[in-house]
Amino acid sequence: MKLECRNLTKDYKKTRALDGFTFEFTPGIYGLLGPNGAGKTTLMNLITDNLKPTSGEVLCDGMPIKELGSAYRAKIGFMPQQQNIYPAFTVERFLWYMAGLKDLDKNTVEGDIKQLLEQVNLYEDRKKRLGELSGGMKQRALLAQALLGKPELIILDEPTAGVDPKERIQMRNIISRVGFESIIIIATHVVPDIQFIAKEVLLLAKGRVIKEGAPGVLCRGMQGKVFEITTDDAGFEIVNNTYKVVNVYKDEDVIRVRVVSDTVPLSEEGKEAAGQGFFTVCEVKPDLEDLYLYHFE
Repeated sequence: MKLECRNLTKDYKKTRALDGFTFEFTPGIYGLLGPNGAGKTTLMNLITDNLKPTSGEVLCDGMPIKELGSAYRAKIGFMPQQQNIYPAFTVERFLWYMAGLKDLDKNTVEGDIKQLLEQVNLYEDRKKRLGELSGGMKQRALLAQALLGKPELIILDEPTAGVDPKERIQMRNIISRVGFESIIIIATHVVPDIQFIAKEVLLLAKGRVIKEGAPGVLCRGMQGKVFEITTDDAGFEIVNNTYKVVNVYKDEDVIRVRVVSDTVPLSEEGKEAAGQGFFTVCEVKPDLEDLYLYHFE
């Protein structure tokens, strides 16, 4: 599949949620990053044909999706962020129900459901009601239903919300394998989830793409802008009030602060102005979290 978005724009009364979005998706994993209100949800709703654009269009293999209709929607797997999913249904019944909504072949779906439940580590819990599951288990059930029928386009909205670290790794591996053959678009605030599996990352702000590219390329563009400052309690207050702080941790008797800055922090003049603070500064290798904080407060 090839999915093209051409000059997509969506207005809600006086608010422009998406502004001229143009991009071409091919099989692989794409990460959508941006603060709340950046346009991620609007974009996903336009791509899944849940919303109609104010202007522009979405094309699947060269055909407008408004002309393809249900034939296009049959190619989509969607995982919502919300977990209000039929609490009285067992996990297994939920997947059978979703398979029915997708009009999947009954002769093959039983084996697919078993395989997916094993993949997301829910096979032993398949008789439990969804209302009894933890947040992480519900997320895995939602991922399983999104993958039913081997869709060519998979939209995942915050797929690892409420999932513990071990489950996150497992879910990332599943998503990575599926991404060899399908287009997967992931909207998330958990930046490390896409650092190592995304083919490309798109940063959205106020409905526009402000940065796009492979994670490694985007991170290399941050070289010379990420630093670790070693300081004490007095110095930390100065650093915290002066720079964009990515991370802080205490190492024995000193505090190490990771910051993003266009210039080397705490020049000689800066140290003098800082007074009693103790500082050492070294440049460190950037990652996607640094990139995110650099562009978004």
